[in-house]
Amino acid sequence: MLNVDKKLLKDVKNKKINNIVILVGGGIGNIITFIPAIKKLKKELPNANITLLGDNIALAKDILETYPYNLNMIELSRKLSLYKLIKTLLFIRSSKIDLFILPMWKTDNVRIQKSIKSASIFAYLSGAKYILGNAQSSVSYLYNVKIMPYKENIIDLNLSSLEKLGFDITEEDKKPELFFNFTDSGKKIRDMLVKETLFPKSYPLVIFHTGTGKHFYNRQWLNERWAELGDILIDKYKVCILFIGDNQDLIKIKEIQGLMNNKTYNFAGRLSLTETAGLIKMCNLIICTNSGPMHIAASLEVPSVVLIGPTPKEWWPTYNHNAYIVYKNTCKIFCEGYCNLNKNICMESITVEDVVKGVDKQLKNIKN
Repeated sequence: MLNVDKKLLKDVKNKKINNIVILVGGGIGNIITFIPAIKKLKKELPNANITLLGDNIALAKDILETYPYNLNMIELSRKLSLYKLIKTLLFIRSSKIDLFILPMWKTDNVRIQKSIKSASIFAYLSGAKYILGNAQSSVSYLYNVKIMPYKENIIDLNLSSLEKLGFDITEEDKKPELFFNFTDSGKKIRDMLVKETLFPKSYPLVIFHTGTGKHFYNRQWLNERWAELGDILIDKYKVCILFIGDNQDLIKIKEIQGLMNNKTYNFAGRLSLTETAGLIKMCNLIICTNSGPMHIAASLEVPSVVLIGPTPKEWWPTYNHNAYIVYKNTCKIFCEGYCNLNKNICMESITVEDVVKGVDKQLKNIKN
């Protein structure tokens, strides 16, 4: 009798994997960094039906709807009522899932481990023929196809799970893509820049994204340091600074602008996700935290300076070869959400001089 791994390879070869469910987490970054794996699946199994499960997956709806892959999206989070959770599970079971892919995340973070455990139980109850997961997980006994992760950055990690399906992963497979309509969004952005006398430009456009999302307080940098950084860049490099973000970032941005001596421009809350991506595409440099715009910039190959505190620098940003990473994990603890020490010391240990050093290098590269 064939073992499970060989059965899976045989079913893949014979194109018997028709329904695939992938737990991708939620948010823009999780979606963008999983798209290369989805592209590879659709290339090798073009007729397979793919369903993405995620917490707050609606946040990435604007991205997913632009992709030419006919993806299904289902919300799966702890916020769901028991009734909706059971209803979702029954729907998944009725779909007769051939392959359920769980995250390969390598982390000791308690909150994330709890999420993976819950998702693993959901996968087991889904009745999927094959459940593919991290062999190092505390609930790996629920998987019948196990992988020992050996990659560091998140895109390589996601793609490495597909090696169990017999797929050869190439460098071309690793490139994330965005399929936004930049023609339509570009016109609106140019009109806004013209209104502010910022287009056509004769100086570098630098975007500040200070937001981190409401669940990631420990990724925030101090307002006074953003303000000091902005004044230094304007005085030293003669750049124009544009703030982006959503409505929840407005108070923070206004406080930063109030601390500055120079004029800046606030586009937060005024742009759709497509338009935000279009503006990032037009800029010379983006300075940001670990957030959705970081991943958008990476996909568009826009130079960036990324402030990383408690998140492993090998995990998220390093797939972007145009990024300068400012990394200070002072306490050596991987946190998500709130600082485990209630001090947020990792981000506070990043100095303005640390960031200016990265900007100096990036702007020199642009000029050269």
